[in-house]
Amino acid sequence: PETVLEGRFGFLASFARDPNAAARLAGHLDDLGEVWHLPDAAFKLYPCCHYIHPFLEAMQALTNGGLKLPEIATITCHVPPPAAPLICEPWERRQHPANGYDGKWGLAYCLAAQLVDGRVDVATFASAPDPEIVEVARRITWRPMMDHRFPERFEALVEIGLTDGTARSRRIDSVRGAPDRPIQQADVEAKFRANAARALPPPSVERLAEAILSLERMETPAPMTRILRQTEG
Repeated sequence: PETVLEGRFGFLASFARDPNAAARLAGHLDDLGEVWHLPDAAFKLYPCCHYIHPFLEAMQALTNGGLKLPEIATITCHVPPPAAPLICEPWERRQHPANGYDGKWGLAYCLAAQLVDGRVDVATFASAPDPEIVEVARRITWRPMMDHRFPERFEALVEIGLTDGTARSRRIDSVRGAPDRPIQQADVEAKFRANAARALPPPSVERLAEAILSLERMETPAPMTRILRQTEG
């Protein structure tokens, strides 16, 4: 049916549980093919649940001045309640995930990984949970964030108490990479190169990056295919 999405018996009417959803979609169809919304999507800089990203940014900002893990006594995360079921519950599992993949949804585990390793990337979740990271994760607590705009904004507030009795905090009002906080193309390319390097040698990574960036001018994807298959002449 032509109205399979927005019609009276269409997908949205059947599954959205919102009687106005179909009409809202219909209002966007007049410029279909002319206005593109993909650039409005938030870019993910870390390979974990997107709700965790602003917390990673907050923690990075708090520790960028040279703060070391032994100086940190307590860590408290203020989490928008609608996001909590995915990244905070059950908290013990979010501190000690069942496996590496499970760690992608662990707010405590991801923050602890950043503190222990100084990074959160594909390798963070490629093997069983690291006991050292789990130990740090068990020192992290969370509480509900009352003043939030989730899901319109992915926000975070992180408070740390130091061993000298002082405290620091950092709030992120919108996750980096969202339309109102765009990242540079260099950041996207850096993530691509880091991931591609797990499968390809450095020269091939660079050639593949160049090929992708010139994709619109390619008559055929054959050069890119040869790089991926490692069959370049």
